[in-house]
Amino acid sequence: MDVGYFRSSPIHSNHFKQLSKSKATSKRSFNLEKIVDERTQKIQQQKEEIAAQNEELLQQPAFMEEQNQGLERAKGLLEIELKYKEQRNLLKTSIQTQEEERKRIAQNLHDELGAVLSIARMHLVQIQNQNEKDSTMQSGLQQVRMLTEAALASMRRISHELMPPQLEKFGLIKTLEAITNQMRDAKKITVDFHASDELPRWSLPVELGLYRICMEMINNTLKHAEATHISIDLKQYSDHILFSYADNGKGLPEIVNAGHGFKNIEARINIIGGTFTMGNSTLKGFSAKLKISKTI
Repeated sequence: MDVGYFRSSPIHSNHFKQLSKSKATSKRSFNLEKIVDERTQKIQQQKEEIAAQNEELLQQPAFMEEQNQGLERAKGLLEIELKYKEQRNLLKTSIQTQEEERKRIAQNLHDELGAVLSIARMHLVQIQNQNEKDSTMQSGLQQVRMLTEAALASMRRISHELMPPQLEKFGLIKTLEAITNQMRDAKKITVDFHASDELPRWSLPVELGLYRICMEMINNTLKHAEATHISIDLKQYSDHILFSYADNGKGLPEIVNAGHGFKNIEARINIIGGTFTMGNSTLKGFSAKLKISKTI
């Protein structure tokens, strides 16, 4: 068979052209379907994005309302905080004024009234020495002298209670040691005071606040508790000071009336920024703890 026949055969050539044309058409159809699918997916994605945006727009009023409520709450908390700070500053100023007035009165009592009473006592002693033979006058002068000495002792006690001079000079520990020693000497109540001599001096507001609080508790115990023993403990930790007080008296009643003494304690605690707990101990009597940050 002649090979050239196949090379030049019109039937074979037309068949080859039809096959090529069919493949090209199929390829174009596939590319078109791919483009349509991609466009469809993109349109679907855009629809979803638009739907999400619409949903977000619909939720914006609720979101804004929630934001407004949050801002109102924050504003209210800020107002409360500012009011608390203002009240604390007013209380601090009031107590500082009281302490300055106490100090002034104590100084005047010591310097003026104390001096007058001391001079009066000295003159009475001289008059007594000059009239040793007059027994009637001696008796009267002795009574006046005793009254003068009692007034001088009362004046010193009041002056020290108003502002103990040793507090500024020697600090809280030495001051409480002196007071508890005096209470032991009176033999009306036993007192245990525990504090390390190595404790550092604290700021005057803290020492003065702790002194006033301790004295108020001692006064309450002596007046109302019918106790025979008081325990006072003062410790310093890495980040705070802990003051503990307890007695073996009657303890607190079920309903506690916030009298002048407890109000004074509360005011002092607010000034020095401490946390205070009090109640009846598990055994017997009253107990209290005061925790103060060392940053105060």
